[in-house]
Amino acid sequence: MTLTIDYSPIKPNVVDIDTWSPQYAVPEDEFDYIDIASVDRDTKTIIGTSRISASEAPSRARQIVKSNDVLVSTVRPNLNAVALVPEHLTDAIASTGFCVLRCHPNKLDYRYLFHWVRTELFVADMVRQATGASYPAVSDRIIKESRFPLPPLPEQKRIADILDKADEIRRKRREAVQSLEALSDSLFRQFSDGAETQARTIAELLESHVLLVHKDGNYGGSYPRKHEFGSVGIPFLSAKHVAADGTLVLDDVPRLNEEKARTLTFGWIEQGDVLLAHNATVGPVALYRGDFPEALIGTSLTCFRPNPKLLTSEFLFAALRGSHFQQQLEKEMSQTTRNQVPITAQRRLTLYVPELKEQAAFANQLSGTHRLREKYSGSACESESLFNSLVQRAFRGGV
Repeated sequence: MTLTIDYSPIKPNVVDIDTWSPQYAVPEDEFDYIDIASVDRDTKTIIGTSRISASEAPSRARQIVKSNDVLVSTVRPNLNAVALVPEHLTDAIASTGFCVLRCHPNKLDYRYLFHWVRTELFVADMVRQATGASYPAVSDRIIKESRFPLPPLPEQKRIADILDKADEIRRKRREAVQSLEALSDSLFRQFSDGAETQARTIAELLESHVLLVHKDGNYGGSYPRKHEFGSVGIPFLSAKHVAADGTLVLDDVPRLNEEKARTLTFGWIEQGDVLLAHNATVGPVALYRGDFPEALIGTSLTCFRPNPKLLTSEFLFAALRGSHFQQQLEKEMSQTTRNQVPITAQRRLTLYVPELKEQAAFANQLSGTHRLREKYSGSACESESLFNSLVQRAFRGGV
């Protein structure tokens, strides 16, 4: 069914909220404080609040929220930090970094509005109107004056029901993948604890002369320029292609023209290499399984090529994702002025490595988990696509 939907600004469909000032409160009174860091941008939920007293309240702690209020971050709108206020946070105080949208009960369904402020259309509109080069932001006025499709209230509720169910399926599929990921980590910890291991530096464990593809920070030729990329050529991976769950995101990989690519001495990767994001984004790790006949990586990635006499690719992949290695990364990163771990620091990081036959036993245990994970990952991608398709249709009157 296709329905013609009128567009309306948000403002006439929401009501004013109460504000609060710490200077008029009893200094010892405590409250739950919701700031931008409280919102998980992936799940669009409030994952943590601060319990603080009025005497410690920051100047931005001003807005009294109620359950089902829609919070929209006014800073860095491209990150889409939005969330619904749950029942247990009624009367909490929110930062003025949020635009608090409280729906008029006779005009606007809060679930419908929440789904709308998560859409690409809304995000793109906010990004377009944001001001400030280094710290882009929008005002409450811009958010409330933005127009959105507004069908009659019963239709809003029907659409919200459909999107809620699709979102729940998507959430459960994600949780299944995360559970399998946690199982893999647990297997690695149990194996490491039970196996006879010794600490070895990264430099000792990798294949001779291939510690890092960017040898001593030298790319082996002039770094590719923007105009040298296109739709054909050699795939060129960077840190943004390494996902936090250990997979490679390969659906939008730029291509470097082959003439330029052949001039580069370093940057070429092979099946079995383990890639670490070490610049800007630090920590995500992925195992390159030979997804392309040939591929290059940029300087935001480090390539670890294991010495086959000492280390298997599967074990190295698990070890680099383990807490021992990741804690070392965090420590090294804290000593730099930028969000990065320099190559010289990476060389001295250590791993606990058992004998090869024990590594092989671990890989066998892990293979079944990987097969399940791939199955559920595919299912999660399908549910993600279904949800996105439903959202697009819903706000065009097509569900």
